[in-house]
Amino acid sequence: MKKYFKYFFTRSGLTKLLAEIQFSRQFLFFFYTNNRFRKQHPTLPIPPNRELFETFRLNYRLFFDDGKKAATEMAGYFQQHQLMAAPAILDWGCGLARVVQFLPETLPGGNYFGCDINSTRIHWNKSHHPAIAFSAITGNTLPYANQQFDGIYGLSVLTHIDAASQLHWLKELHRILKPGGILILSTQGESYYHQLNPAQLKNLIRSAAFSNPYQEDGHRMMSTYHHAPHFKQELENIFSVLEYYNGKSHPALLGGQDLWIVRRT
Repeated sequence: MKKYFKYFFTRSGLTKLLAEIQFSRQFLFFFYTNNRFRKQHPTLPIPPNRELFETFRLNYRLFFDDGKKAATEMAGYFQQHQLMAAPAILDWGCGLARVVQFLPETLPGGNYFGCDINSTRIHWNKSHHPAIAFSAITGNTLPYANQQFDGIYGLSVLTHIDAASQLHWLKELHRILKPGGILILSTQGESYYHQLNPAQLKNLIRSAAFSNPYQEDGHRMMSTYHHAPHFKQELENIFSVLEYYNGKSHPALLGGQDLWIVRRT
C-alpha cells in the first residue's frame, strides 16, 4: 500500500507535499524523545531538524548511534584491505557528517575529508567538526586532485542520484582514488524492490539502475534502485570488485543496502 501511496504523489507532481507530510510525521513522532536527548546532551552539536530529516531520519539518538556504528563498519573494511598508514579518506556525500565525525576515533591516524552538494550542510559541518576538511561539490566535478585518496566511501549516495548520471560519478571517484585505493558504496538492491510497482521493477531488471524522478539530485525523494548483475558489470569496467554483499541476505550490513567494496587497479 505504501509504495502505491508514494507512486500516486510522484505521478501527481506532489512529491514536495509528500516530503512535508513525512517531515511532520517524524517531527511529531520523535518530539519527546528528541527533547529528552537534547537535555541529556546539552553540548552535543545536533543538526537542524529540517537538514536532519533530509539526510537521515529525525531521530537524534539514532543519528549518532547509527553514525558511529557505520564508521566502525567502514574502519573495519579499510583495515581489512590494508590501507597505508595515515590514509586520506573521503566521505563522498557526507551530509551532516553523520559517519565521518566518528572516523578519527574508530580509525585513528588518518586524514579525513567530507564533501556534499549541499553548501548549507558543508557550512554547518565546518562550524562543528573543524578537524575534518569539508568541501562543497559544485557542478559535475569533485573538488579534489587526481589520485588524492587512499579510501573513499559513499553510503546511500548512489541511491539518490539519477540513474543517467551514475557512470559519470563512478568515473569521478575513479579519478580521485589512488591506484590500489579502496572504494565502498551502498545501493538499494533486492531488499528494496518491494517499493517498486511491477512496471518499475521490469524497467530495473533491464538495466543497471532505475530512478523515481525528482527535480533535485541528492534529495531524499530521489530514489534510485540497482540491479546487482548489471551494476557489477558497470563497476568492473573501471574497478576491480573485491566484495559484494546482497542486502537481502546480509541485512546487518549497512542497514540492508547492498554493499560493494572495489579497488582501483
